Amino acid sequence: MADPEDIGSMLKHALPSGVVEEPVGRVWRVSPDNPSEVSRVLRLASETGVVVRPEGSGGDEGVIQLDLSGLSDVHAINEEALTVHAGAGIRVRDLEVTLRDHGFTLGFPLMPYVNPKLGGFLSGQGWAEASVLFEKPWQSAIGIEGVLPTGRPFRIKPAPRRAVGPDLSQLFLGAEGRLGILTSAYVRFHRLPKARQIVAAVMDGLGEGLACAARIVHDGLRPAFARIYEPGMVPGNQGQDAVGTVLVAGFEGEPRLVEIFHAAACEIIRERAGRIQAQDFHLACRPVRSQVLDAEHADHLTATTGWAGAEVLARAVAGLLGDGLATMRVSDFLHEGCAVTWTARIDRSADPSGDVPAVIAEAAQRVRSLGGTVTAHHGPFVVSPSSVLAAEPAFDTFFSLLRSTLDPGAILDPS
Repeated sequence: MADPEDIGSMLKHALPSGVVEEPVGRVWRVSPDNPSEVSRVLRLASETGVVVRPEGSGGDEGVIQLDLSGLSDVHAINEEALTVHAGAGIRVRDLEVTLRDHGFTLGFPLMPYVNPKLGGFLSGQGWAEASVLFEKPWQSAIGIEGVLPTGRPFRIKPAPRRAVGPDLSQLFLGAEGRLGILTSAYVRFHRLPKARQIVAAVMDGLGEGLACAARIVHDGLRPAFARIYEPGMVPGNQGQDAVGTVLVAGFEGEPRLVEIFHAAACEIIRERAGRIQAQDFHLACRPVRSQVLDAEHADHLTATTGWAGAEVLARAVAGLLGDGLATMRVSDFLHEGCAVTWTARIDRSADPSGDVPAVIAEAAQRVRSLGGTVTAHHGPFVVSPSSVLAAEPAFDTFFSLLRSTLDPGAILDPS
């Protein structure tokens, strides 16, 4: 790596707007104002061998922390095509507010404890829920612009379908920023629904809840969102009482269709002996959150699985986490399956180094042995992806070749 003083001088030259902070412990925090400055920063990093990480991703020495807050403009809203072109630095909730002012919505609900930037949202997973109605969140991007690790800009024009060849946007959507940095995206949105109805029910165990959810999806009822909590928590005499397995499903759109879908979902729930609750029950029913999601030692592990093996996988990992498990949530209800998220309190006092806790690594291995796929791990420290998000050996070989081609200097840190 080049001399730190030289790197600082080169960064200031690369960003004429002067938004480079002095290195603290040889960590340079840079905030480009436009894609050209992002390109210059990555080109410099590639030439000098300095690792580039997202803003706030860790304090290791000798890294550039890239803050894309300067790329937060909404460039255009196309109300005929229902697409928006926005910078990668805009917060997703801020983009949602802007769209709602025009009578539109992104559609998919974010997890309640996050507000990622658009670039990180499309590059990562686990930020929002997929549904039959709105599909997977990152599929909403129909075009992207960004910069390769060598500093070369690229553009995949917005189009509903690619005429020939592979869809190259999939190299960057959901890739956790390993192959390039997004600078803007063209994203589909939807009209604000004219009606919404929500059904919440207490089910006799996780198996019944999953069977009911699968039936709702497979019968074509198209919920805008749906999830299962275990244990569900509702207000009680002593603060909150656990009520076992809770299924919540919401339907949005034209009033007549919403009424039909809601009534059909209620009928399915009753057939599975579910106990339907009051309309506002879903507002109070939620997993244990106040003491867990904000806790210093909270880990959230998410995996996808088919409907047939969902209960076995969910119970196996829950049993492995033992007393550390705080809550379990099932979401992302699609035709092929769903996602399970386990939230656990992990005691890191024995190993405060920031490595992945052994029990999380073991849980990830258990997921894979049962045919599931680990898609996300959110913890209080930087995570080594090889220990949690491990793939098949053949895919590892392919990905290593792809990354060595696009990122020959290995500057984009996968954490």
